[in-house]
Amino acid sequence: MTESGQIQTPKSDIREIVADNAALVAEVAAVRESLASERQSMAQLIAELDRYTAASEEERRLLREQNSILQQMNITLQKQARAEKQKGIGKLLLGLVVGGAVGVIAAQ
Repeated sequence: MTESGQIQTPKSDIREIVADNAALVAEVAAVRESLASERQSMAQLIAELDRYTAASEEERRLLREQNSILQQMNITLQKQARAEKQKGIGKLLLGLVVGGAVGVIAAQ
């Protein structure tokens, strides 16, 4: 240090400091670029996950709708089966009555 308060350093030290500073500036720029790239990758990943989630929810909704339709069809088929069974029982009873009547008439 001089009497006037200025710091004296050799030019080689100043060059080394400037070179180190330039290297640090370049490193900071590289880190910022890397962070920006990572942020972009993360944003893309989040967007893909959002699309997947939306598609999955739509698929679940469609499956619930399809399940509801199948349940309604099953109920309808069960009702038809019961109606056919009752119709069959009615025909059987009618056949027995008619058969019994014919048997009675034939027996006379």
